[in-house]
Parts: sequence; C-alpha cells; structure tokens
Amino acid sequence: MAKYLPELGHRVWVLAATPGSYPPGRIDRELAKEVPPSVHVTRIPNLNPLLAYERRQASARNASAEASNCHSERSEESPRFFAALRMTPESRIPNLKSETSNLKSFFAELAKFPDIDAPWAAASLLPALYLVLRNRIDVIYSSAPPFGAHLLGLALKRLTGRPWIAHYGNPWTANPCISWSLPAFGRACERLDREIVRRADAVLVLDEILADCIRDLGRQGDIHVHPNGFDPSHFAPTGLPSGRFTITYAGSLYSMHDPRVIYEALSLVERGNPAARDDMRIVFAGPDESDPLRDGAPADIEFTGPLRHSDLAQQLDDSHVLLEFLTASPGQKFTVPCKLYEYMAARRPILAVTPGGPLAEEVRRLELGTVAPCDDPAAVARAILGFYSEYKAGALRMPDSPGIEAYSAPNQAREFARIVEEVCSQRKREPSGVAWRAK
Repeated sequence: MAKYLPELGHRVWVLAATPGSYPPGRIDRELAKEVPPSVHVTRIPNLNPLLAYERRQASARNASAEASNCHSERSEESPRFFAALRMTPESRIPNLKSETSNLKSFFAELAKFPDIDAPWAAASLLPALYLVLRNRIDVIYSSAPPFGAHLLGLALKRLTGRPWIAHYGNPWTANPCISWSLPAFGRACERLDREIVRRADAVLVLDEILADCIRDLGRQGDIHVHPNGFDPSHFAPTGLPSGRFTITYAGSLYSMHDPRVIYEALSLVERGNPAARDDMRIVFAGPDESDPLRDGAPADIEFTGPLRHSDLAQQLDDSHVLLEFLTASPGQKFTVPCKLYEYMAARRPILAVTPGGPLAEEVRRLELGTVAPCDDPAAVARAILGFYSEYKAGALRMPDSPGIEAYSAPNQAREFARIVEEVCSQRKREPSGVAWRAK
C-alpha cells in the first residue's frame, strides 16, 4: 500500500519494527527497497524477550550439530536456580517439575500478553504521537496481525482523536490458533478486541467471515471488505515451462496447513502410476529443516527453506501447478490465505485442497484450478494426475479471468484511498496524510 498511495496524492508515514526484531528468514530486505523515497519510515525495535529467545533458537538451528548439542544440554539445565533445585531428591520435592513447568508457562504467557508486539506498541507510542501531531496527519491506519499495531492505533485514537482505520488480516480473540492457559488473559484480550472495533472509525477485513467476527464483537457499521492482493511488478508470467511436471507449495506448515494428506496422495500416485510420479517434481518453498511436519514426506520432495520474494516468484513461474491446502474440519471457519493472490499473479493453475469455504469459492469463481477435499487423499491424487494428463496432452490452461486484476496492488490502493476519503469526509476533513503500521 505504501508503494502506491503516493501516486494517488497521499503522503504516507510508516511506523514499523526494526528488521532485527524478528527471527532470521522472515524479513526480505529487497522488498523494503521498493518503498518510494517520499514515504517516511520510522523503525522501532521490539524488545519482547520471547522474540529474543526465538532469534536465539533460530540461530542455534543453523549452527553446527556439535554446537546445537551443547546448546540443548545447557538449555536442559537453565535457568541456574532451577538446575540447583533439581539436585534435591524428588522424594523431598515431589511436584517440583510440575511447578517449574507451570511457572515457565506463566512467564511465557505473560511475555506475549496481550500480544507479542505489545512491547513494540509501548515503545512506539511517543514517536507515533510526535509524527501524528508534528505532521498533522489526518488518518491513522493499523494493520494486524500482529495485534500490537491495533493497541498502538487505539492509544493514538484516544490521545489525538484523529480518524482511525483498523485492518484485520486475521481474527484476534476468535482465532482458534490463539489460546491462553490462564482464562484471565483471554478475557482481557477480548475486552481489548471489543474496544478496538468499538473505537475505530472504520474496520477493514479480508472477507465476510472476518466481518462476521467483527460483528460478533459488537460492531455493525463501517465494516469494509478489503482483501489481500498482489503486486504485479513482482511477477512476469511466461508460458508454461517445459521439462518435468512441477508442483510448488509456498508457505509455512502448521496445524491448518498439515501436508500429510499431500504426502499420502503422492504415495497413491506412486502406486497407481509410477511412471507419472517419476516425471513429477514436488517443491515446498518455505519450511525449514527443523519443521516437524516434514516428517513422513516422500524422499524426493524438495524443501527449499525460506526464499527471497523474487526467488519465490521465479519458482512459481517455473511451476506447472501451484498447491494450497487447508486441513480444517468442515465446520471450521477460515479466511482466504494471502498466498492465493500471489498464485493468481503467477497465472498458474491451482490445486486447492480444502474442506470448502472461501478458498474453494474463490478458486471456482475465478476458474483458477481444481478443488479437492482435504480428508480424501485419493481425490487429491486424482486431481494431481488430472493436471499431469492435461500437461502431457498440451491442454493445461493458465488462469486468465478478468477478475484477477481487481486484486492487483494499484487497484487495491485505489480502493483503500476511497475508504480513507470516506472516513475523512465523515469527519469533515480533507485527506493529506496517512500514518500506518506496516506488517
């Protein structure tokens, strides 16, 4: 957004975390170079100790095996006062391990309460307040997750009274991936979530499922569906490549992106048509070597680890089919993954393995490819072989729906500017600047 809003006459100030605030591999410095010189960027470090621990863990995974082993041995005996206590016979302190585990769990939850970016929001408050007042910024925009951005937006709204737009990329307290061992923490976060949607002048969401989550929090008006998109300057789609039939998955692996259904489907392809399976190249771009969901993968799957965005775009262009899978139960609600829009930009057919919902609807609406149920490996195997047969017959079609262009970043920026102007007109102000928290 910051790249294209200046072209529409807006002045933009961005408040973001420093690159060192996050583990290695999660920052693409090349993308930051695309921000126009007219955009004012201020970076504040996130000093949350959990992020420092995560960075140390990532560094340890990349170290030598010997160093990693030494690190593990030290970790088992830290902190030191716990190590000393463990020398006491367990008969004398029977619940020590349980108490230690509970104490560590409490401090871990406390460090991420109410959000892992809350320390960043606190450290950013005075710089953000200075930017808003010094530059007479008209609209404050926060994008989450991380939800610390909304906490900062809420504080600025209270202090300045300026119009504030809160953009939800995922639900916060209604998110099944976010849970608290201590109910009091969960209740406090829900109060904050309700306060955010109540105080914001407008709420942006990715789709109607998120809009329903916002309504459940008590807000009814000024909810705008503003989906993710893609930057067309990052993609230069060519014709389908020659050579081995290549399927690429881009992204992380976790509970709702469980690849075991894909592994099983590929095994079925191997048993049913070994010649076709030998002619396939399967690439998972993103998961690193330590990812436990790599266990059980066919030996020939290529795990590239995290890629720069330009390298990922090239990998998508070198593919014949792009894979997305959401391993959710039929009644579970979820939004459209942001990678779908980058897949659209690559103009490659998509295999969406999903129980239904907005991902399946979008793939069918824009004729992007094929949908297969996530609980049926045989159906996934048939879909893979169907794409392969089309490729060998020269009939594999690149998606070309006119609706794809609506998700391009320039069009998305124009729609966002319209919402900004609408919010400003409600406050009887003319827009001249936008302050926002970048992801």
